[in-house]
Amino acid sequence: FYGTPTLVQNIATRMGHDIIIDFNPFIAGIMTLGVIYGAFATEVFRGAFLAVPRGQVEAAYACGMSKTLAFRRIMLPLLLPHAFVAWLILFLLASHEFTIAIFLSDQDSNTLPVVLFNRLSTSGGGSAQPDQAAAMAIIFTLLVAAITFVVRGIASSRGIRAAEA
Repeated sequence: FYGTPTLVQNIATRMGHDIIIDFNPFIAGIMTLGVIYGAFATEVFRGAFLAVPRGQVEAAYACGMSKTLAFRRIMLPLLLPHAFVAWLILFLLASHEFTIAIFLSDQDSNTLPVVLFNRLSTSGGGSAQPDQAAAMAIIFTLLVAAITFVVRGIASSRGIRAAEA
């Protein structure tokens, strides 16, 4: 499975084509994460749709609501609580995987704060000042921490306890 690009290159070479498949590892990682987490988000949305009782939707149609109006007034308010927490958790997981993608795509294999500093600092070839790079790393960390606390608050208000280690 992991040797598929090499296999395609070997088959193309034996068929007389001179193609070289060369991807930027960072772009390939981002595209892969987009496909994977897009599929997860779609499954979350599907599960939220299935959580809406069918009888309520049928009652809306029986009252003369169009499909759009029934979706906006009945289904959307009922499915958003189911989907919102899961989407936040997916965001946190994707941000973690994004950090790993940056770590693996960098030739020096530096951590995220070091990569941000090197890409944004003037000594690393960037145009920003070192304090701006540090501020960006802190803002990213605070954003992820704030979302984590929001998810925990929503989950605890719904009676969902964290798994005990």
